[in-house]
Amino acid sequence: MIWHIPDYKNIKFHWYNQIMMIIICHICFAMSHLDGYQYEDYFHPIPLQLIALAYATIKCALDEWSDRGWRLLQFKEGAYWDVYLMLLTNLRNLVQQSKVFERKFREDIWKWVMGHKRLAC
Repeated sequence: MIWHIPDYKNIKFHWYNQIMMIIICHICFAMSHLDGYQYEDYFHPIPLQLIALAYATIKCALDEWSDRGWRLLQFKEGAYWDVYLMLLTNLRNLVQQSKVFERKFREDIWKWVMGHKRLAC
């Protein structure tokens, strides 16, 4: 899925990212024993904490792969805790500015993940 960004200068649209949605899908919905299946009500709409975690995971991968190339990684919670908190704070600040955006953003992610779970997720 490629997002059409009508106003690329609008910071709200910068949070839409397919890689983030794929990570959420893998973390919570790729297999029926994962939390996304077991506790689906808690994941609708997608929690901001989960979105921030997915972006912190992307940051970890980019940092680790930038100098040594691709290899299997373990997420380093201690090393990326501050990154996670900064991302979560930024998301919370953004959604406080626009509740309509928050609902649409989290619902869009939910719909994408539900459409891709058990598939190529």
